[in-house]
Amino acid sequence: AVKEQEDATSISNVDKGADAVRISSVADAGVLTVNVPEGLDGALLQIYSLSGAVVASSSLSGAGAHSVNVASLSPGLYVATVAVGGTRTEQKIMVR
Repeated sequence: AVKEQEDATSISNVDKGADAVRISSVADAGVLTVNVPEGLDGALLQIYSLSGAVVASSSLSGAGAHSVNVASLSPGLYVATVAVGGTRTEQKIMVR
């Protein structure tokens, strides 16, 4: 299950414990950070335009914080999804 927060820059799974994948962005810096908990490997990050097209994709190896440069994306609103360990986390992100 996924829970969307009102803050458009971060989201986490409904489970906010140590097992939750977290997505956050620094819109002005053009960096998206995905924090994958210990014990989960093989995360797939995909970024979608609002029309549903995949505009970026990245495989994330291992646990920990992964920084992904999104500065090459055109300014606008996107949806970032991370699939790992049978769960999917998604978040709207703003690229400026």
